[in-house]
Amino acid sequence: MQIRLSILALCAGSLFLGIWHGEDLCDPFVVVLDLGGGAIWLAALLLVAWRKPAFRKQAIACAIVVPAVMAVGLFVGDRVGRRAWNECVLEGELVRTALSEFYRETGGYPEELPSLGLRRIPGGRFLRGGILDYDSTGEGYSLRYGDWLVSFVATESTPFTGFK
Repeated sequence: MQIRLSILALCAGSLFLGIWHGEDLCDPFVVVLDLGGGAIWLAALLLVAWRKPAFRKQAIACAIVVPAVMAVGLFVGDRVGRRAWNECVLEGELVRTALSEFYRETGGYPEELPSLGLRRIPGGRFLRGGILDYDSTGEGYSLRYGDWLVSFVATESTPFTGFK
């Protein structure tokens, strides 16, 4: 029973880590390195468990199930990260429009985006928060989102422009 709970805990942790890494919009090579570290840890677990014949079935189950659960987490996290990116691409200008209206009504820009009263802010993720960054500069603002390859920046006077 205790071994099953341990495998369940490993699966839950692997799912969490998979989603965490999948949501990140970093260089894919970094994710491969992180997963390689997990594979080394799992291989060490198998070597230890293989020496005890009573744990062989559990070790084999762990070696199959834990990476599969992490792969599911990576897939889910990647989908979440891509959705966040696409929301920023498609709805970023709506945020700029809402900021302009807010400025017309109040004479200033809000401290935080939720003050705009939008139904939702584009770019949200489950574990890592949103990818759309906002800075009020008093008489202006800066909106940013990006990944490991390209960043998009907009201000009160310029639409989103990409930079490498």
